[in-house]
Amino acid sequence: MPVTSLVDWPQLQTTKRTFKLDEPSENYNVAETLETDEVFGDRTVAPAPAAADIETGWDIDDAELQIDVELQNDAEFMPPQPGSSGAPNSQNAVEQIAAGNFERAIQLLNKQKGISSFATLKPMFMDIYTGSQSVLTAQSILPNQSAQMYSMASALEKLQQGYDATTNAQFADALHIFRQLLLSLIFISDDDTDEVLAVCREYILGISMELERAAITDNPARLVELAAYFTHCQLRTDHEKLSLRLAMTTAYKHKCFKAAGEFAQRLLDLAPAPQVADKARKLITICDRQSRDSLEINYDAQKPLVICAASHTPIYQGEAAANCPYCQASYKPEYRGNLCHICTVAKI
Repeated sequence: MPVTSLVDWPQLQTTKRTFKLDEPSENYNVAETLETDEVFGDRTVAPAPAAADIETGWDIDDAELQIDVELQNDAEFMPPQPGSSGAPNSQNAVEQIAAGNFERAIQLLNKQKGISSFATLKPMFMDIYTGSQSVLTAQSILPNQSAQMYSMASALEKLQQGYDATTNAQFADALHIFRQLLLSLIFISDDDTDEVLAVCREYILGISMELERAAITDNPARLVELAAYFTHCQLRTDHEKLSLRLAMTTAYKHKCFKAAGEFAQRLLDLAPAPQVADKARKLITICDRQSRDSLEINYDAQKPLVICAASHTPIYQGEAAANCPYCQASYKPEYRGNLCHICTVAKI
């Protein structure tokens, strides 16, 4: 697999999005709204923002739903010459980077992890190399010290930052955090990296779909589809509940009653806060009476599926698919050979 040269690496660009959240309403009328209750009655993450603030950022705007129903780095940096210092025979890419053997590190990462594009990894290469200079001895680099620049402890801190940004609906920030974390895992040797990598992949995919959904103005069927696909990402339970509420209200507003009822039932299965559960039950009562979708949507909740990370469309069980060799994101076969949309450093 060909790899991209380290020469002329660009600087990373960070896009930051600020959300202005409304103050929560003090009035709650269950006959007129599905929205203004506490979301996280069963959450354990602290400190938590006000529930209405979270719902506003997540676009769970179900106040208009009528359910009146009786219940039932530095660009100038010049890398060292290959082979200028220690670790000549090491199979550890971090040790090779610390020793200044960048080309050898590239070969190892390509062979071991399937990495083929190194432009976005330039700041990390430089971090590891320049950090190693402080632990030089007269004869060699202390590789374990340089490797500590990227550790599981720092990865878990970054993971929590990504969770917090997602909870607060700071989706552009969350996307950047999870992607940087996913890339940093390339340089961490730990048994738990695969689990954290999978979390990053699922959040990058889900948030990417939500950002696409937020930009749509004239395609209601696509709005419902993207909200539906988001619920199939493997998220933390509190975020899964939010994604299901988003899908439920989006589908209901567009008169996709069959889909809305399915999302409401999945939400109930997660034992949400009492007020949320009460609303879901009321919505199911209405959707059972309608039991149809007014829009033709590309979604079948009865079939197991994964989401193509390029087209944001479903790949149902039994259909052909391709995967990224590093992050294992799923793709339709026509995307084979393209750069992965999730990690951005490996070819499908």
